[in-house]
Amino acid sequence: MRTPVLVVAAAILAVVVAACGTAATPTPSPSPSPSPTPTPVCAALDSLQASIAALDAVDPLKDGIAGYATALAAVRTDLTNLRSSAGDQLSSEIDALETAITDLQGTLDSVGSGSLGGALKEIGDRLSALGTALADLRTSAASAFSECPAS
Repeated sequence: MRTPVLVVAAAILAVVVAACGTAATPTPSPSPSPSPTPTPVCAALDSLQASIAALDAVDPLKDGIAGYATALAAVRTDLTNLRSSAGDQLSSEIDALETAITDLQGTLDSVGSGSLGGALKEIGDRLSALGTALADLRTSAASAFSECPAS
């Protein structure tokens, strides 16, 4: 009769040993890293891009010089905010964008209260230069601030 007792004892011992062994705990899968929080520079850059898009959307025949003046004021405000947020970084790109804005303002000033008809090509050229300066600024911002997208 000792054999059944030994078999039962061995079975209990095997269960206890198995229970005390290292349990396979599932390894938690790494959670996706959260998207980086945009810096004030990124937010200011996005706002500037939106105001430049609004400037580009001005209808010269409908909105005239006043439409450009209003949109350009918003661009200047956003550029000032970006310069403040970026500090010394991106200064050459911001300066280039400011030059493009000044050039556009000069073109608009030369029209005065007259007809925009003759100045439309030059205004288009100035807006194109402004877009190029913005693209260069976005590229540099993406390098300097990894959370700022390049476009």
